[in-house]
Amino acid sequence: MTIKYRQQLHCPNCNSVFTDETAFGRWLRTNKSLPSSEGYTFYDIDFIVHKYKTYDNRLFQLMMNIEIKTHGRKPTKEQRATLLLLNQLVKNRRRTPTKTLNMQAGETIQRAYDAYSSRLINIRHFGYFLLTFSGAGPEDSQEILWNKNSITEDQLTGLLRFDYDPETWPLKNLDLRRHHKIPVNRTLDMFGLNLADDSREVS
Repeated sequence: MTIKYRQQLHCPNCNSVFTDETAFGRWLRTNKSLPSSEGYTFYDIDFIVHKYKTYDNRLFQLMMNIEIKTHGRKPTKEQRATLLLLNQLVKNRRRTPTKTLNMQAGETIQRAYDAYSSRLINIRHFGYFLLTFSGAGPEDSQEILWNKNSITEDQLTGLLRFDYDPETWPLKNLDLRRHHKIPVNRTLDMFGLNLADDSREVS
């Protein structure tokens, strides 16, 4: 049975509403060899937020994924379960004496090869977040929710700028200070590059 496609777009000029399904998405949804009854589910990724940020003379790249819901819609039970699994896998925050790992698979690598700068860089991935608009977007919504918390349009801008730590509530300023030193193993040469010495300080 083909599931009805629900995701819609709103045209601010003519005020019409139409679906945004791609040809590939329609093919997946109607492919009888990939039925949901056998456990196959397919979701598109709404937004990846990626920012270079310098703190204390150190270059960081900050990332998070955002799932967008409009008109107050909520993710299905299956989608919520998938997003929670992905959140635990991609987050790479470190445990500190005063902070535990919140819904995270474990401590993972915090430096990765950046093809743009051709070097190893510090990377922080904060995980997946649910952004819900009561309308079609920030400008026509009476309420904006970050996960389940009500925020203003200005706070949303601050979150997308990584001015705030997206996991905190009430929202707190993002803290990238160097808190402690830990030994780190050498990085494997996955890309055929000379990454022999990978000991460093991390926060």
